[in-house]
Amino acid sequence: MLRLLCISIFLVIFYLVFTAAQPRNAKEMQNMIHNEHARALDKRLLSIFETKAQEFAKYSDENPKTASITLMIAGLYKDLALIVKA
Repeated sequence: MLRLLCISIFLVIFYLVFTAAQPRNAKEMQNMIHNEHARALDKRLLSIFETKAQEFAKYSDENPKTASITLMIAGLYKDLALIVKA
């Protein structure tokens, strides 16, 4: 469980750092929008974040002792999925 938590935290930090790069001008923004690799990455991350949110929600149902923490992590993944969708 601790290993899964560490991996989850790493993924969250990686995503936040990765999305921190902002375009400097309109041309860069246009390139970012039309970049197939970026869209593919967003699709993959969305899938990962939604799956992890479901997994942690399931863990909270299975183990009431850690339910509060696993529900917080599930909520974090749901928030990340919403960010990727935007």
